[in-house]
Amino acid sequence: MDLLGLMLASMASSALTSAIGLGGGLLIMVVMPVFLPLSAVIAIQSIFNLFSNGSRALLSAKKIKPGTLWSYAVGGLLGTCLGYPFIGVLSEEVLAWVIAIFILLTTWTNILKRAGAVFDNAYITACIQAFLAIFVGSVGAISIALLVKQKLSRDVVIATNAAQMSVLNVFRVAAFVLAGFSFAHYAPQIVAMLLGAILGSVLGRGAKNIIPEKQGVLVLKWVTTVLAIKLLF
Repeated sequence: MDLLGLMLASMASSALTSAIGLGGGLLIMVVMPVFLPLSAVIAIQSIFNLFSNGSRALLSAKKIKPGTLWSYAVGGLLGTCLGYPFIGVLSEEVLAWVIAIFILLTTWTNILKRAGAVFDNAYITACIQAFLAIFVGSVGAISIALLVKQKLSRDVVIATNAAQMSVLNVFRVAAFVLAGFSFAHYAPQIVAMLLGAILGSVLGRGAKNIIPEKQGVLVLKWVTTVLAIKLLF
């Protein structure tokens, strides 16, 4: 039942991302603790993000802005190294609060977009994102704000951000492996989530013209909020 629940949650997350263009990453983050130990959530989410962003980047490789990945390789590696010593240090209670508060702030404020707008240096942005990702997972909105400032087209922003996040997630997965996290122990859960992501992408494309974006975002916000509050308590 847990595997089915994870697959359905992953499917819903992927379908929403495909249908309304945002929110899937936060939804899967707040649902995962229902089925997995909190100590495993960020590590497994890094695999899920690598798969989803990596596939998106490959499918739109021609639209990735040239020269943007080197800065993310350098800055992301530094940020991951800075965050690595903290892996496994926070208790599950503290980690629950960190994740829940981050999700609530991201859902109801523009804090990540504002943070991204402050930085004009991609190396610094990548470093900060990589460090934060060790604790809270989904930080793509920071670099999206930086790309939007460059007046790039929507497709270029999405493709470039997916490639940047793929780079960061490679480092994050490597960091958890070096820290001793056993991804093999959670292989069934990871496979279930990846299958759900594939199915959700297909369903989301079909529902793109059916679900009104405004109503979809509102439903997503409230579902995410309720689950985040549940995580707090």
